[in-house]
Parts: sequence; C-alpha cells; structure tokens
Amino acid sequence: MKILVCHNPLEIGPVAVDLLYSLPKISGVKLIWPEMDTKIIKSADFALLLSPPSHHYEMLEQHQKMIEFLPVVIINGRDMPAPTNWERLMKGRTAIIEFRREWLFNDNLADNIYPLNFCSREGHLMKPEFKKKEIDIFFAGTTNSARPTHIMRKFVGKRILDYFPKSIILFERYSSDSEHKSLLHSSWIGLQIIVGNYYEPHIGTSGYSSQRTYDIPSYGSFALRNEISKFQYIPNDFTDGINVKEFPITLATLEDDTKNIIEVIEDLLSNKDKLKEMTEAGFQHLKKYHLAKHRANYLINIVEERLKLC
Repeated sequence: MKILVCHNPLEIGPVAVDLLYSLPKISGVKLIWPEMDTKIIKSADFALLLSPPSHHYEMLEQHQKMIEFLPVVIINGRDMPAPTNWERLMKGRTAIIEFRREWLFNDNLADNIYPLNFCSREGHLMKPEFKKKEIDIFFAGTTNSARPTHIMRKFVGKRILDYFPKSIILFERYSSDSEHKSLLHSSWIGLQIIVGNYYEPHIGTSGYSSQRTYDIPSYGSFALRNEISKFQYIPNDFTDGINVKEFPITLATLEDDTKNIIEVIEDLLSNKDKLKEMTEAGFQHLKKYHLAKHRANYLINIVEERLKLC
C-alpha cells in the first residue's frame, strides 16, 4: 500500500509524527511525498491529509491536482466536536474515511468516520518506579480563561494543594517535556481535567481528548481523570477502578465534586499496594493498546477494508 502524505509532519506535533513514521514499519506500506517524481505520486493508493484544519486550505490548493484522482483519507485534529469544512475545500469530493480525534457519543456521525485519539510515544515510556515517588499529585496546564475546564482546574488544584501539600500543581504554564516526564515519574497520581461541551458543542471550547490520557501512564504515574469515558469513545480505553480512576465534575456541582475528588485521592494514597497495582496495570494496558504503532496498524486496517468498497 502506497500512501501520498500531503503535509509536512513537522507541523503536526511529535505524537502525530511518531504515528506517521510508524506506518512504513508495517509490512507492505510505503510513504510517498509531494516532492517525489510525478510517476511515483500517481502510483499512490490514497492521499493522507493530516494537519490542524487551519492549515488545510492552503495545502489543499497546493496539492489539488496531485490528489484529484486519489481516494482521500483525513486525520481531523480538531479539539472540539464540530463538523469539518474539508468537503467544501475538496470541491465537492468526499473523503472515503475521516479519522477524528474527537468521537463523541452524541455526535450523529457518518459511517466513514472513525475515532483516532492521541497515543503514547514508544521511545518515551518510563516504567513505574515506586521508590522514587515523592509527589502525591501532579498537574500542569493552563487555567487562564473563563472556559469551564480552566475554572474547574483552578478550583480543584487549589483545594488539592490545601489537602495534599506534597503535590505540584502548575496553573499558568505547561512544564517542559523533560520536566513533565520527570515530575510525572516522581508522582503517585497524575491529574487530568478536560471537560468539553457534550450537550452544547456549539459553544466552542476544548473537547474531551487530551494527551494527558496517555502521558500519565506513559511516565509511570496513575491517572486520575474526569469521566471522559461517558462522553468520548476511545477504542480499548482504560477501565475505571482497574487501571484508571474517574470522577464526575461539572460547574454546577463543583464544590461537591471537589470534595469527592479529595476523598478519592485520600483513598488512593491510603492504600499504596492497591495504587501500585493499578498504576502497573495502566502502564501495561498502554503498552498493549496505545502506542503509535497501534494507531498506525488500526488506521491501515480500516483503510484497507474501506478501499475494497470503493
């Protein structure tokens, strides 16, 4: 299978780059680039468009002739549930497949749309080392707007610091990649709060998917997250109470929900043997289902089946 890649991978983030370069490791798969000879480009089985949507218009115009007679597969990296405008940009053509980072249960999706969430970078895995854990809870993320997610993060984060002073909560910035890895590896629990507008997607805040879903177990910490599994479909997702712990949270019930989160944390930290067991289970589950190579195989299997129908 030959794939014409219609974007510069350096513009799509390191995780997407890992996914992209996992594709040719699959037997029979070869990547073709727009700079190659015209005869080679015409031999492609399909064109793969992957980029934030804001970059697609210029790219589609640039490569319109190149993809004119090829089936098109799109990787949609939007971080909120919303329809795409790629069909219009493709001048009436429809992609045979669209892979979405956000695949929500209340979306009325066509049968050619599939979930393709974030993943872990295989070379960045750090096995849990419990003797090195000195931090109770770690979180790093922005809280500088009126978005529901940011309000909840700030409220919960401040309360966590009151109850668990051995925690690190970075409110106004993301840690660097190396610092992020080190702090998570030294933490018993990694916190994730990412709340989209499931019932009102038109509001246009961030969605439910987050790289934290995979970074936390990747770096040997235990994931404590809000109930994203109730809203977003992730194939082979983590399981509440087995290899992840979920909690409910809304703006309307924020005070009570935060009290519950504190109780959940107290329970987790009071039973370190159980916490170690679930942390290790999360790490192993990630290694089995959520590396870039797994996403690459998943993508190719779906495309192969879909091309048979074209």
